[in-house]
Amino acid sequence: MNELFEFAFDGIPADSLGNLIIGLIRTADQVVDAMEDGVDLLPASVLDPVYWRGIAARSGDAACIINFRTLDIGGKQVARPTLIMMHYDDMSDFSIVLSGGDCKNAGLNAADDFYQWARKVSERYCVTDFYGGLDAAQDANTRLFSKDGLGPLLSMSDLDGIWEDDAGEPVRHA
Repeated sequence: MNELFEFAFDGIPADSLGNLIIGLIRTADQVVDAMEDGVDLLPASVLDPVYWRGIAARSGDAACIINFRTLDIGGKQVARPTLIMMHYDDMSDFSIVLSGGDCKNAGLNAADDFYQWARKVSERYCVTDFYGGLDAAQDANTRLFSKDGLGPLLSMSDLDGIWEDDAGEPVRHA
């Protein structure tokens, strides 16, 4: 299993953006590379609250991609996460993309493990909405969870036997 999984956090208040991202990354040596709107960033800049306040205060759009070494999900370390942050108007959204293989290697499979982690992050930083599942997570048919709870998939293993039909819609085969 090496599918990509996306965990999305939408509607992050400006005063929470920096603290949330800094809390996930933790230290500059965790940052493999970072880029804002196509321009390379110094790893230390993404751990600077002033940098994130500047992003949050912008009236225009901004995009930031950060690859880092590990992400702590419920005390388990998942290798090679990618964080994608989009800022527009007065709000920011971000998603974290992980490979299924890296999640499995960390001992993560159950939807509830990811849901509990995302719920805690969302509550702590006043995030409006959150959901996660097979990339792209906005597809409700292949979600592990949404803000409202678990499912329809209850583990990453539930993807075994899911294919797409000619229209690109997920179909479960026995």
